[in-house]
Amino acid sequence: MDKMDTAVLNALAEKPFTPERVKQILTQLQKQIKATQEKDAQGVKALQAELSELQQTSERLFEAVEKGILPLDELLQQHSRRLQTRRQEVLAEIASHKRRADMPAIGPRQVKLFRKALTGNVCCRNQKGHFC
Repeated sequence: MDKMDTAVLNALAEKPFTPERVKQILTQLQKQIKATQEKDAQGVKALQAELSELQQTSERLFEAVEKGILPLDELLQQHSRRLQTRRQEVLAEIASHKRRADMPAIGPRQVKLFRKALTGNVCCRNQKGHFC
């Protein structure tokens, strides 16, 4: 790549990706993520309610078996396994929602790294000479 190509590509990379523009893009992205997180928070509340109900159901079944009200037969064991499986699924869903909720604040370092990634893709060529 000659100096003119490099200069043109650098100018093209810098113009749309000014720090102010990149911060604006990241801020908009963060707003969209926040809206998703609010929906996730509602989902977590519903999942926690379901988890509580599953726990109570399991406890009632165990208590009924302990008191001799219900026999510990295959049907009850299958039901207990289904409750336990669903409980694990709900816990995994809650963990997934909580992981998405961890979003770092957008500061100068994030803007700089994001700009570097964007401009680097504009200014590079692969081994065959094609732009990345």
